[in-house]
Amino acid sequence: MKYTHVVFDMDGTLIDTDLMLVETMMVLFRKYRPGYKVSLSTLIYFSGPPIEDTLATYFPGLDHKAIIQEFKDVSLDYYAKNAMLFPDTISTLSKLRERGVHLGIFTNKHRDRTLATLQMLGLESYFDYVVGYDDVKKPKPDPEGLFACLKHYHVAKEKMLFVGDTIYDYQAATAAGVPVALTAWTLRKFPPQITPTHWLNNYPQLLEVVTDGNDL
Repeated sequence: MKYTHVVFDMDGTLIDTDLMLVETMMVLFRKYRPGYKVSLSTLIYFSGPPIEDTLATYFPGLDHKAIIQEFKDVSLDYYAKNAMLFPDTISTLSKLRERGVHLGIFTNKHRDRTLATLQMLGLESYFDYVVGYDDVKKPKPDPEGLFACLKHYHVAKEKMLFVGDTIYDYQAATAAGVPVALTAWTLRKFPPQITPTHWLNNYPQLLEVVTDGNDL
């Protein structure tokens, strides 16, 4: 196997939560900033950085802890309605596990919401290690979470692949010296100078990458 361990980002990589995020943020904008106009092309980039940072930027006059909690409360309903798996996610994870590949998660999402989302969508049994926002001192793009994964698995950097969908994932992997595969299936675009180890157009392609390192 080219890679013996695969660590995934969460939102936009494992789970399609873009609509959940957009609808949740629009509830908050209508409530606290009525009349404020924000484009979809802006909203989709709220996926990636810690939601704490985004809320602090767009709602600076509100109590920070309170708006974070409100975001969590409001988003619960939209998770249930809109969060979904990308095509072939389950079958790909199953085949990776069958081949003896260890699967982990490194996300800027809080641990409790991460675990609840995995359970909601039937993914919890596939992952043996999870690093969430509150498990590190510095979230992505800092590589701290990837270093934690390397230490936990006792694996060489070149044998662990990080799969993500944002510039933050790319920056974290590059800083950690870990190979990175970036997904090309979301609305978010990457700067032209980005050069990941692999590009992924779909989940079945990940099997080929993990097995022999070749993109389809």
